Amino acid sequence: MMREHKWMSLDDVLRAIPAMAAEEISQVARGVQHSDQTKEGFLEAYMAAEGSPKKMRKRDTGYKSHPWSQRRRQFLSRHLAQISQGTEKLWDEKGEPTRRHLALVAWAYTPQPKKLRKWLHTQPSLDDGVWLQGVGDIPSKLSRKYAKENPQDLPLISLDASPVIPQDMPYRDWYRAEHLDWCYHTDLSEGGLVGQDELFQTVDPCLQELVGLLVEEGFATTPSCQAHYDDLQNLPQKYVRIKLDEMQVQGSGLPVLNVSTGEEFLWKDPEYHFPFSEDEFIALMSQPTIGYLGVLMPEEKAKSVVDATYPENVLVEAVDEISTDDGPMVMVEIRVDRKSLEDECETWVEITEIMEEALP
Repeated sequence: MMREHKWMSLDDVLRAIPAMAAEEISQVARGVQHSDQTKEGFLEAYMAAEGSPKKMRKRDTGYKSHPWSQRRRQFLSRHLAQISQGTEKLWDEKGEPTRRHLALVAWAYTPQPKKLRKWLHTQPSLDDGVWLQGVGDIPSKLSRKYAKENPQDLPLISLDASPVIPQDMPYRDWYRAEHLDWCYHTDLSEGGLVGQDELFQTVDPCLQELVGLLVEEGFATTPSCQAHYDDLQNLPQKYVRIKLDEMQVQGSGLPVLNVSTGEEFLWKDPEYHFPFSEDEFIALMSQPTIGYLGVLMPEEKAKSVVDATYPENVLVEAVDEISTDDGPMVMVEIRVDRKSLEDECETWVEITEIMEEALP
């Protein structure tokens, strides 16, 4: 019987994932590419087994009823033979593990554990979440292991991460995590009412002056978006933060803040998955979005605002009449087609000046 090589801990393997991803090594093992022979990649199986060699000895690969421990022995034997012949090295001249060495690590093995562990301390920590970019789906059990603990006793909530077209934004309750890279939403708790953005600090920077003007006039504003052009260089890190959200939701729960009321909730769902791959997310976010703000005002005020003259890339129109405690109000929607990357706040400043003159 072939001897079994010592298993690296799952934590150590995961910490090496960013280096593997950078070199595009072991993509099948990491679950990034589909396997034609086995039902999953090795690392997918190791994660599902929660890093337990004992479970891997029993876990079926889906190939000739072989367990993963047997397939691992065969893989390591082939690759170690290349190293023993002197044709391959474990480390390069810069002290980094070679591609061959990283391939071994992807299968939870290193011939030099002390030196590799020292190198791992130079890599991003698991808390940084960078490793999430280099693996497939994370099993919910693993999410519970790596998610942060939540000491707060918060009411539970179920949320949605799918995109929403601008004109539907007022009819959803909106929530955010600590970052603002993605907002989550659900049906309004009271059907038919429009969400009001009472928390000024949650308003996008370019909209704060306009929202401040409207609130001073006594009008209620809806959840809003200034329109974003995202720098492509920043999108991978944003995706990491969103995937960390996913892990929290699947695990101990993600604390979220209702942007209209300031109430805190805990979103917990072991089956939740963010609906976009990294490539899909980058493609989506690299496109300019439509800026949006809705405001409730009396009919006379609404007419003054709608009849004003705005830049060509701005549409202001009355879209609905809504019953409120203060009587019937008109929903006025402001939509901005951002002109360019440089036009971050320019158009909203113009709208603010126009509305300030239009409101008697």
